[in-house]
Amino acid sequence: MKTVDTRFGLIQFDPSRTIVFTQGMLGFEHLKHFVFVPTEKDDFLFCLQSVEDGSVAFLLVDPTRYFPAYSCPITAQERTLLNVGPEEDVLILTTITVHQDRSITLNLTAPVLIAPASSLAMQIVLEDGTYSPREPLPDVFQ
Repeated sequence: MKTVDTRFGLIQFDPSRTIVFTQGMLGFEHLKHFVFVPTEKDDFLFCLQSVEDGSVAFLLVDPTRYFPAYSCPITAQERTLLNVGPEEDVLILTTITVHQDRSITLNLTAPVLIAPASSLAMQIVLEDGTYSPREPLPDVFQ
């Protein structure tokens, strides 16, 4: 077990369960190694904690929970970078932001792809203009 000092306190993690980002997260390309930290309140929220910089963590959520029609096609090239075949599962999650005014948005433009089989991940940008990087959480969920 290893330990990382985070803004949530000391977190112990198993290095073999580290998620490795092939290119880092947008704006954090220098950070490659993350772990999932359980969230106490919600089982649908994921906290992705950097093990290289304890001050960096992201809240992630399955976007289809709030936007059932959300679609993110995964290309063959992305599957190759994630080291998974066409039939293997890839989690599609989006970052969630709680703003100072307590409004909540999801970044539907830049989903995070996580391949549980390989423990590799990447963030991609959907450039077709269908989704917003600051999509408000529907009022029914606030």
